[in-house]
Amino acid sequence: MRRRILTVALAFAFPAAAAQLVAQGAPKLERQIQAIAPSSGGIVGVAATHLESGRSVFVNADEQFPLASTYKVGIAIQAFKLVEEGKMSLDQMIPVLPTDIHLGDEFNKLFQAPGVSLSFRNLIEPMLIFSENSATDMVLKLDGGGEAVTARLRSLGITDIRIDRPTADIIAGPYGVPDVWTNGVFSKEKWERGAAAVSPARRDSAAYYYAIDPRDHGSPRAML
Repeated sequence: MRRRILTVALAFAFPAAAAQLVAQGAPKLERQIQAIAPSSGGIVGVAATHLESGRSVFVNADEQFPLASTYKVGIAIQAFKLVEEGKMSLDQMIPVLPTDIHLGDEFNKLFQAPGVSLSFRNLIEPMLIFSENSATDMVLKLDGGGEAVTARLRSLGITDIRIDRPTADIIAGPYGVPDVWTNGVFSKEKWERGAAAVSPARRDSAAYYYAIDPRDHGSPRAML
Protein backbone atom coordinates (compact mmCIF):
# COMPACT_ATOMS: atom_id res chain seq x y z
CA MET A 1 0.00 0.00 0.00
CA ARG A 2 1.41 3.37 -0.95
CA ARG A 3 1.48 5.73 1.95
CA ARG A 4 -0.69 8.80 1.80
CA ILE A 5 1.24 12.02 2.18
CA LEU A 6 -0.26 14.38 4.72
CA THR A 7 -2.91 16.67 3.31
CA VAL A 8 -1.76 20.05 2.02
CA ALA A 9 -4.49 22.68 2.13
CA LEU A 10 -3.70 26.36 1.79
CA ALA A 11 -5.36 29.70 1.47
CA PHE A 12 -2.24 31.38 0.16
CA ALA A 13 -0.47 33.75 2.49
CA PHE A 14 2.89 33.21 0.80
CA PRO A 15 3.61 35.76 -1.96
CA ALA A 16 5.87 33.49 -4.02
CA ALA A 17 3.41 30.62 -4.06
CA ALA A 18 0.52 32.94 -4.75
CA ALA A 19 2.38 34.59 -7.61
CA GLN A 20 3.13 31.18 -9.12
CA LEU A 21 -0.54 30.17 -8.91
CA VAL A 22 -1.74 33.36 -10.56
CA ALA A 23 1.02 33.64 -13.15
CA GLN A 24 1.10 30.04 -14.32
CA GLY A 25 -2.59 29.29 -14.09
CA ALA A 26 -4.12 26.49 -12.09
CA PRO A 27 -4.04 23.74 -14.79
CA LYS A 28 -0.30 24.19 -15.40
CA LEU A 29 0.49 24.17 -11.69
CA GLU A 30 -1.66 21.07 -11.20
CA ARG A 31 0.28 19.30 -13.96
CA GLN A 32 3.57 20.26 -12.31
CA ILE A 33 2.42 18.89 -8.96
CA GLN A 34 1.24 15.68 -10.60
CA ALA A 35 4.61 15.34 -12.34
CA ILE A 36 6.68 15.55 -9.16
CA ALA A 37 4.24 13.71 -6.85
CA PRO A 38 5.48 10.18 -7.70
CA SER A 39 8.92 11.03 -6.30
CA SER A 40 7.30 11.29 -2.85
CA GLY A 41 6.71 7.55 -2.80
CA GLY A 42 3.08 8.07 -1.82
CA ILE A 43 -0.19 9.71 -2.78
CA VAL A 44 -0.06 13.51 -2.65
CA GLY A 45 -3.16 15.60 -2.03
CA VAL A 46 -3.28 19.35 -2.56
CA ALA A 47 -6.02 21.94 -2.25
CA ALA A 48 -5.02 25.60 -2.52
CA THR A 49 -6.76 28.90 -3.18
CA HIS A 50 -5.29 32.31 -3.91
CA LEU A 51 -7.56 34.55 -1.86
CA GLU A 52 -7.27 37.72 -3.95
CA SER A 53 -7.99 36.13 -7.32
CA GLY A 54 -10.05 33.15 -6.19
CA ARG A 55 -8.00 30.82 -8.42
CA SER A 56 -7.60 27.32 -7.02
CA VAL A 57 -5.49 24.21 -7.48
CA PHE A 58 -6.75 20.73 -6.68
CA VAL A 59 -4.81 17.46 -6.92
CA ASN A 60 -6.45 14.36 -5.41
CA ALA A 61 -8.49 16.88 -3.44
CA ASP A 62 -11.30 14.50 -2.54
CA GLU A 63 -9.12 11.58 -1.46
CA GLN A 64 -9.17 10.69 2.23
CA PHE A 65 -5.88 11.18 4.11
CA PRO A 66 -4.91 10.60 7.73
CA LEU A 67 -5.03 14.07 9.26
CA ALA A 68 -2.28 13.55 11.83
CA SER A 69 -1.72 16.79 13.74
CA THR A 70 -3.68 18.89 11.25
CA TYR A 71 -6.80 17.60 13.02
CA LYS A 72 -5.97 20.06 15.78
CA VAL A 73 -7.32 22.86 13.58
CA GLY A 74 -10.83 21.37 13.79
CA ILE A 75 -10.47 21.01 17.55
CA ALA A 76 -9.51 24.70 17.76
CA ILE A 77 -12.53 25.70 15.66
CA GLN A 78 -14.86 24.01 18.14
CA ALA A 79 -13.04 25.63 21.07
CA PHE A 80 -13.36 29.13 19.61
CA LYS A 81 -17.01 28.58 18.69
CA LEU A 82 -17.75 27.56 22.29
CA VAL A 83 -16.07 30.79 23.43
CA GLU A 84 -18.07 32.76 20.86
CA GLU A 85 -21.29 31.19 22.20
CA GLY A 86 -20.38 32.02 25.80
CA LYS A 87 -20.07 28.37 26.82
CA MET A 88 -16.34 28.66 27.53
CA SER A 89 -14.01 31.55 28.32
CA LEU A 90 -10.46 31.91 27.07
CA ASP A 91 -9.56 33.01 30.62
CA GLN A 92 -11.20 30.00 32.29
CA MET A 93 -8.61 28.17 34.39
CA ILE A 94 -8.27 24.44 33.85
CA PRO A 95 -6.39 22.22 36.35
CA VAL A 96 -3.62 20.14 34.76
CA LEU A 97 -3.45 16.78 36.52
CA PRO A 98 -0.58 14.28 36.25
CA THR A 99 -3.00 11.96 34.42
CA ASP A 100 -3.52 14.69 31.79
CA ILE A 101 0.12 14.31 30.71
CA HIS A 102 0.34 11.89 27.81
CA LEU A 103 2.94 10.78 25.29
CA GLY A 104 6.24 12.43 24.37
CA ASP A 105 5.51 16.13 24.35
CA GLU A 106 6.39 19.42 26.02
CA PHE A 107 3.97 19.01 28.94
CA ASN A 108 5.97 15.95 30.02
CA LYS A 109 8.91 18.29 30.65
CA LEU A 110 6.90 20.90 32.53
CA PHE A 111 3.95 19.59 34.51
CA GLN A 112 4.77 16.34 36.28
CA ALA A 113 3.67 17.52 39.72
CA PRO A 114 0.05 18.37 40.61
CA GLY A 115 -1.04 21.91 41.38
CA VAL A 116 -0.86 23.54 37.93
CA SER A 117 -3.75 25.30 36.21
CA LEU A 118 -3.73 26.83 32.73
CA SER A 119 -6.26 29.04 31.01
CA PHE A 120 -8.27 27.68 28.10
CA ARG A 121 -6.25 30.06 25.93
CA ASN A 122 -3.00 28.62 27.29
CA LEU A 123 -4.13 25.13 26.29
CA ILE A 124 -5.24 26.11 22.78
CA GLU A 125 -2.03 28.02 21.98
CA PRO A 126 0.49 25.20 22.58
CA MET A 127 -1.87 22.83 20.77
CA LEU A 128 -1.67 25.00 17.65
CA ILE A 129 1.83 26.48 17.92
CA PHE A 130 3.77 23.45 19.21
CA SER A 131 1.33 20.67 18.26
CA GLU A 132 1.36 19.74 21.95
CA ASN A 133 -0.51 16.47 22.43
CA SER A 134 -1.51 16.63 26.09
CA ALA A 135 -2.92 20.13 25.57
CA THR A 136 -4.77 18.81 22.52
CA ASP A 137 -6.42 16.01 24.48
CA MET A 138 -7.45 18.44 27.22
CA VAL A 139 -8.98 20.85 24.70
CA LEU A 140 -10.71 17.98 22.89
CA LYS A 141 -12.29 16.85 26.15
CA LEU A 142 -13.43 20.39 26.95
CA ASP A 143 -14.81 20.61 23.40
CA GLY A 144 -17.10 17.65 24.10
CA GLY A 145 -14.99 15.03 22.31
CA GLY A 146 -14.47 14.10 18.70
CA GLU A 147 -18.16 13.65 17.99
CA ALA A 148 -18.88 17.24 19.05
CA VAL A 149 -15.99 18.59 16.94
CA THR A 150 -17.15 16.65 13.88
CA ALA A 151 -20.72 17.84 14.40
CA ARG A 152 -19.47 21.43 14.54
CA LEU A 153 -17.61 21.02 11.26
CA ARG A 154 -20.74 19.53 9.69
CA SER A 155 -22.76 22.53 10.88
CA LEU A 156 -20.26 24.78 9.08
CA GLY A 157 -20.71 22.83 5.84
CA ILE A 158 -17.41 20.92 6.13
CA THR A 159 -18.57 17.38 5.47
CA ASP A 160 -15.44 15.47 4.52
CA ILE A 161 -13.47 15.54 7.77
CA ARG A 162 -14.01 13.46 10.88
CA ILE A 163 -12.41 13.91 14.29
CA ASP A 164 -12.66 10.85 16.49
CA ARG A 165 -9.95 10.16 19.05
CA PRO A 166 -7.59 11.80 21.51
CA THR A 167 -3.97 11.85 20.43
CA ALA A 168 -3.16 9.22 23.06
CA ASP A 169 -5.36 6.73 21.16
CA ILE A 170 -4.08 7.90 17.76
CA ILE A 171 -0.53 7.13 18.87
CA ALA A 172 -1.25 3.92 20.81
CA GLY A 173 -3.73 2.23 18.48
CA PRO A 174 -1.59 1.81 15.37
CA TYR A 175 1.21 0.38 17.51
CA GLY A 176 -1.15 -2.34 18.69
CA VAL A 177 -1.77 -0.98 22.20
CA PRO A 178 -5.57 -1.25 22.42
CA ASP A 179 -6.23 0.53 25.72
CA VAL A 180 -4.34 3.28 27.56
CA TRP A 181 -7.15 4.40 29.87
CA THR A 182 -8.22 3.53 33.41
CA ASN A 183 -11.51 4.97 34.64
CA GLY A 184 -11.40 7.57 31.88
CA VAL A 185 -7.89 8.87 32.59
CA PHE A 186 -4.62 8.12 30.81
CA SER A 187 -2.63 5.26 32.29
CA LYS A 188 1.10 5.55 31.75
CA GLU A 189 1.48 2.02 33.10
CA LYS A 190 -0.91 0.58 30.50
CA TRP A 191 0.90 2.41 27.73
CA GLU A 192 4.35 1.26 28.84
CA ARG A 193 3.20 -2.32 29.43
CA GLY A 194 1.37 -2.47 26.10
CA ALA A 195 4.17 -0.84 24.12
CA ALA A 196 6.73 -3.25 25.56
CA ALA A 197 4.62 -6.19 24.39
CA VAL A 198 4.30 -4.99 20.78
CA SER A 199 6.26 -7.04 18.26
CA PRO A 200 8.87 -5.30 16.08
CA ALA A 201 6.81 -6.18 12.98
CA ARG A 202 3.72 -4.49 14.39
CA ARG A 203 5.75 -1.48 15.47
CA ASP A 204 7.22 -1.17 11.98
CA SER A 205 3.71 -1.42 10.49
CA ALA A 206 2.17 1.30 12.67
CA ALA A 207 1.94 3.80 9.80
CA TYR A 208 0.07 1.23 7.70
CA TYR A 209 -2.46 0.55 10.45
CA TYR A 210 -2.96 4.27 11.00
CA ALA A 211 -3.51 4.91 7.28
CA ILE A 212 -6.17 2.22 6.83
CA ASP A 213 -8.20 3.31 9.87
CA PRO A 214 -10.95 5.66 8.61
CA ARG A 215 -11.02 7.62 11.84
CA ASP A 216 -9.41 11.07 12.05
CA HIS A 217 -9.24 11.38 8.27
CA GLY A 218 -10.17 14.15 5.87
CA SER A 219 -9.75 15.40 2.33
CA PRO A 220 -7.59 18.28 1.11
CA ARG A 221 -10.73 20.06 -0.15
CA ALA A 222 -12.33 19.81 3.27
CA MET A 223 -9.18 21.12 4.94
CA LEU A 224 -9.16 24.08 2.56
